[in-house]
Amino acid sequence: MNQERVSWFSFNDFAPKGYKIARFLVFFKTPWNIGKQISEAVGERAEYGKNLLKFLAGKLTEEFGKGFSERSLQMMRKFYATFQNTNTLCSELSWSHYRLIMRITNDERRDFYFKECIEANWSVRQLERQINFFL
Repeated sequence: MNQERVSWFSFNDFAPKGYKIARFLVFFKTPWNIGKQISEAVGERAEYGKNLLKFLAGKLTEEFGKGFSERSLQMMRKFYATFQNTNTLCSELSWSHYRLIMRITNDERRDFYFKECIEANWSVRQLERQINFFL
């Protein structure tokens, strides 16, 4: 892919429509869609998944630069697996918030912290403190 094909990711292109739309598309929908594509391609084939992630990490980094390491792609895949319904995503939270929330394995606890974080407007540090306090 060349830069023209992904120029719609530019914040300047979205400025008239609002920063929140651009931020949501770039920081949440993009990793969610990448995670979805990887999950669907890999399925339950673990060995294939390892090789695919390594291959994709190299290709995406070569084409787009930083942000597409194997670890990042694993997180995108987990992001999709954890939040399969994009309607549940919230633009008020940062990627760091989502990374902390994804660590919670219990669905009820994860939903609780997700909602509380939004309602109380917790920072990442506040969220982490709350999660660690109640472990």
